[in-house]
Amino acid sequence: MIQLLVAFFVVSTTLIIFEYFFFDDVFMILRSNNGSLVKLYCRLDVKKSTLILAYKLNKNVFETSFELKRLYNENGYLMKPYAKNVVMNFLSAHGRTLKLKN
Repeated sequence: MIQLLVAFFVVSTTLIIFEYFFFDDVFMILRSNNGSLVKLYCRLDVKKSTLILAYKLNKNVFETSFELKRLYNENGYLMKPYAKNVVMNFLSAHGRTLKLKN
């Protein structure tokens, strides 16, 4: 039983280290107008209760936040007008910088 626990601990530690160094939380890769690649990712800010859509370009981080209280109603349904408004603001602010890869 001890050997099984040690093996589980070693495998878990190896996977955590592997994930930390080799995997990104990127869900979309875009190409900018100047030809560089931009990695778009989401992260959750628990303290502010927001979902943050962010990307890095030329070592600068650009972010747009969605307030979770306004993004979902009390029944758990997506509030489409608010989500559409925030995405349209993101595209109007950063749309000239980015273009789709294909």
